[in-house]
Amino acid sequence: MKKEDFNVLVRKEIPKWEAKYKEDLIKLGHGYDWDATYSTISSESIALAQRSFIDLYKKGLAYRKEEPTIWCTRCQTALAQADLEEKERETKLNYINFSVEGAGQIEIATTRPELLPACVGIFVHPTDERYKKFIGKTAVVPIFGQKIKIMADEKADPNFGTGAVMTCTFGDKTDIDWWKKHKLPLRIVLEKNGRLNELAGQYKGMKLEEARKEIITELQKMGILNKQETLKQTIRICWRCPTAVEFIVTKQWFINILDNKEKFIELGKKIHWHPEYYLKLYENWVENLSWDWLISRQRHFGPNIPVWYCEKCQKEILPDEKDLPVSPETDRPKKKCACGSDKFVPETDVFDTWMTSSLTPQLVLGWDNKKYGAIFPMTVRASARDIIRTWEFYTIVKSWYHFKSLPWTNTLISGMIYDAKGEEMHKSRGNAVAPQDVIVKYCADAFRYWTISSTIGESLVYNEKELVRAQKLLIKLWNVARFCEPNLLVSKSKPQNIIDKWILSRLSDVINSYTKSFDNYDPATAQRVLDQFFWQEFCDFYLEMIKYRIYGADEKDKKSAQTALYECIQTLLKLWAPVLPHITEEIYQDLFAKSDGAKSIHISDFPKPATIDKNALELGNLAVEAITAIRKHKADKNMSLGAELDSVVLQHPQASKLESVAGEIKGTMRIKQLELRTGELTVR
Repeated sequence: MKKEDFNVLVRKEIPKWEAKYKEDLIKLGHGYDWDATYSTISSESIALAQRSFIDLYKKGLAYRKEEPTIWCTRCQTALAQADLEEKERETKLNYINFSVEGAGQIEIATTRPELLPACVGIFVHPTDERYKKFIGKTAVVPIFGQKIKIMADEKADPNFGTGAVMTCTFGDKTDIDWWKKHKLPLRIVLEKNGRLNELAGQYKGMKLEEARKEIITELQKMGILNKQETLKQTIRICWRCPTAVEFIVTKQWFINILDNKEKFIELGKKIHWHPEYYLKLYENWVENLSWDWLISRQRHFGPNIPVWYCEKCQKEILPDEKDLPVSPETDRPKKKCACGSDKFVPETDVFDTWMTSSLTPQLVLGWDNKKYGAIFPMTVRASARDIIRTWEFYTIVKSWYHFKSLPWTNTLISGMIYDAKGEEMHKSRGNAVAPQDVIVKYCADAFRYWTISSTIGESLVYNEKELVRAQKLLIKLWNVARFCEPNLLVSKSKPQNIIDKWILSRLSDVINSYTKSFDNYDPATAQRVLDQFFWQEFCDFYLEMIKYRIYGADEKDKKSAQTALYECIQTLLKLWAPVLPHITEEIYQDLFAKSDGAKSIHISDFPKPATIDKNALELGNLAVEAITAIRKHKADKNMSLGAELDSVVLQHPQASKLESVAGEIKGTMRIKQLELRTGELTVR
């Protein structure tokens, strides 16, 4: 398909998929300022990316160069180092004899015999006694016949294979380094489509795998393939396909990052990482960078690189910022070239995705308006660990190069989701589960509850049992709200019953712990604190401890319980709202919106802890301890927990303090007569 036709098709599809993604995000309970959203392919975003490029070009940081570049033969585009993933595979190490003029033979070991037509030299370690006599001599490449030098270099590993290694243009990064260092000839045998060219002779037109098999067969026929060994190796693959990448000499646009690696490490240390250990992953990435950022891509669709080339002098021509965005293939420069020519060749490449996405703060805030100056640097960036090397790093690079500033002060890193076999879930691997399907089966709130259950930065194994458990929480919350609905009282007076004071003090403890955890970017701990309080103290004890008062005749005690119940349920809903946005909104609208005065729970006032009554805390906890012991006593006698007891003798180390809550213990456990004695905890 022609580029123009393809781009028309893509632009036609984009609005449909944008609407679908927005619908899915809303269903999942994502809350955004939808007025601040952006598309990386909108004219505004393209103009911003082009403005960034022009600024970097003027600063001498963006440059074009013909270089050996990482290339995906399936996508047929150059790639940046950050676009690569690693994959383990099993291959063969082939031991091959090369004839040496006037010196017999030298045996090399290679995993890539298909690159013999690209071989331009043999290297040995300078201290390797086995090969000192060969250094400086000429070898002949089997099958293809080109003559190559045998040279010494410290990068040659004497312990791998035979210690003698062939170098080709190009099999890996070491080949590139040797090619540059030793000024070796260039023999390009691989085309951009992954097929061999005329330098491969009879193997011309073959793909690499096919050529490998044929060449190995020929080496065996020639009697110079001495042996093969099975070898496990890690290769680099394209993150999109995934195809093993190759190295092809092409002319590409780069941004200089290698000269400033130490600065980017320093900037990374100034950001607060959550969890902190991901800073080390960032540092390791920057330290191990060996390529400048390759920003040009040989794709049909994407933001155009705003450059023309003068046909006469080959000078690069860039537009003025006021004319952005531009499409070099359809637009023309507004001025002639300095040489006087008005004939230009347009740049047809587009930007790397991250060239635009690295401008997120500017895409949201603008480049140089008042809003930008007031908010930038932003507070926090949330992203997954697998894009630290891209979104995190490139945004830091751009913010520093353009504004000498950090882009944000905090970065929040999430883990990944794994399947039952411990493999990352990806659509391309066929082991992914669509969130849309999950929320149909279990609902969005259950899905959200499950995803937040792991500590920030740690990964999760997909387990439907956990989604079932999340559903149980939602059902319990709904049922509790319905039970409490007729027993909620808005009152200016504070509850006076000691058990009501206890639960509200415990609730204040929860608010403190919950808020502290969220402030420390630890929502999983906040959720666990909330869970424990809701299930164990509020449901298992407090609701049972107030039933006799709610259904009793004492109006004062009843109102105290109803007032405390109102505050507890409303507060619990607000604390759960960030995790369970749908069910909390539904209950809030039914029970609290009118009295609380907010249109939505998500814009209502967030709970603040009240003063904690330490005496009530102590007495309430003692009451819970006593009730637990009496429940066990009933269970041991195979009695229903609701069964009435004529008399109970409760022995407790702090029996004197329990006198203050004896009525609550009796009412909760349906005891007619309760005798408290001091001693080791027993019930009879």
